[in-house]
Amino acid sequence: MRRSEACLHAKVGAMAFGQKLQMPSKAGHLAGELHSEVRHEYVAGSLYAMVGGTARRNLISLALAARLRAYLVGMNCRTFMSAMKLCSGSAFYYPDVLVA
Repeated sequence: MRRSEACLHAKVGAMAFGQKLQMPSKAGHLAGELHSEVRHEYVAGSLYAMVGGTARRNLISLALAARLRAYLVGMNCRTFMSAMKLCSGSAFYYPDVLVA
């Protein structure tokens, strides 16, 4: 299931139970992530639950990260995998691979 489909299912499920979806602030999102069992990306005031990955996606990400890490040896950069949160403007993402 793609992220947009998962988000749609979450919204439909919330509406089915009459729950109003609340859009948290950036600070509210960060505080909530500390205690949440599910990670969420925060974009333009909306939360998107992160869906589980596949073995194929994990292998592709790992291969890309390994190549980037090898290429960046001796440079002032580091390669990270999916557990790192990226802040871009007013959005927070969990990219599969990140170079910083």
